[in-house]
Amino acid sequence: MHMKKTMLMLAILLTGLVYPVVAYGGEMKEMNDPGSKNREMERGMWKDRWEKTDDSDESGESRYQNPERIHIEVEIYSNWSKVEVKVNDTESEFRLNTVNTEKIISAIVNETGLSRNTVENNIRIEIKGDSDDSWKYFRGREKVREKIEEHRELMEKREKMKEQYLKKYSETRQMYQKMKHRGLGDPVVFNATKGYVAFGIDFVISHLDSLELRILDLGLNDSQNLSSDISSIRSELEYWRGVITNSSTPQELRDNVSAFSKEWKTLRVKITVITGKVLSLKLINVIEQAEGSSLKLELKISELEDKGMDTTSIREAYSRYLERLSSAKEHAQRSVEHFDMALGSDDLSNAMNHFALGKSEYAKAMSEVKKSFKDLKQIFREYRDALKEIKAGGGSE
Repeated sequence: MHMKKTMLMLAILLTGLVYPVVAYGGEMKEMNDPGSKNREMERGMWKDRWEKTDDSDESGESRYQNPERIHIEVEIYSNWSKVEVKVNDTESEFRLNTVNTEKIISAIVNETGLSRNTVENNIRIEIKGDSDDSWKYFRGREKVREKIEEHRELMEKREKMKEQYLKKYSETRQMYQKMKHRGLGDPVVFNATKGYVAFGIDFVISHLDSLELRILDLGLNDSQNLSSDISSIRSELEYWRGVITNSSTPQELRDNVSAFSKEWKTLRVKITVITGKVLSLKLINVIEQAEGSSLKLELKISELEDKGMDTTSIREAYSRYLERLSSAKEHAQRSVEHFDMALGSDDLSNAMNHFALGKSEYAKAMSEVKKSFKDLKQIFREYRDALKEIKAGGGSE
């Protein structure tokens, strides 16, 4: 009976790890929303970065008419990238918190308005800081796509491993369920039980491998510590896998599975905490990018004032926008602090408490970010209205 309860618990826990955040609540899934909104916001802020052609649309979005000279250079560091873009006589530089080639290209397309085909054909990527202190170069569509394909193949390999372990886990679990009435004294049941637990652990380890790859791909500021946390959990799981598979008697197997189940409760929370920390760090990146672009808004408002426009309401919205970004950043940073304390705790109750506090702070940060986007929409709307009024002769030069 004890063994049945233990195995059922393990099955539920392992299944819940496919998407760890879902197992603990819905707030953290909201990160998908501000990610896309932030890209729209950033693109709006960069609309006037380039010299416009006579064929620019009403929003100011540059639509290049066969630009003569295009130079796109990217320097990739350990967890971030520096981008320099030159179009004809116009230059621009910006930083991206990613080292993924495909994401870099997409960001350049969003930032500049250039077509993806143009970016791929003119990009030059320089990888800096290799272990041998050498510089590596690759340029053009062929090499870029080669790097993208390498990344995709690695991700696909990790996902296939997860599927294989999940399949083996399910098969051995079904075998155990059919034969468990015969007792662990039966060699077939004994081996099926060990395989059932071992493949479940393998599945969790493969999930951690995929999670680590995604974290490194994001280029987060704390990615090294996150990798260290994942390595620690992975090592403990590998230890328990060895203990369980090396069990030689039914009683030894019962004792080892029981001991692992107690440890697994804490490990499960920590895996979920890592996911929460990743979301918080991503949100901080979004906020910092918005803060870095705020000077553009300030300059645009000042330009309206120079033309004699009343910008009182825009200024008020702009002040609220900055205050909410600041508040959101503080909450997000506090959530990271709580997640770190949860990861550093060996006490299950304490870890769960800090996880709950971190999740609460993340929810508050998300709420502030959403409010800030409403302020940003108001700023853009009133700015467009002011431009139309100036065009109609309502402003004074």
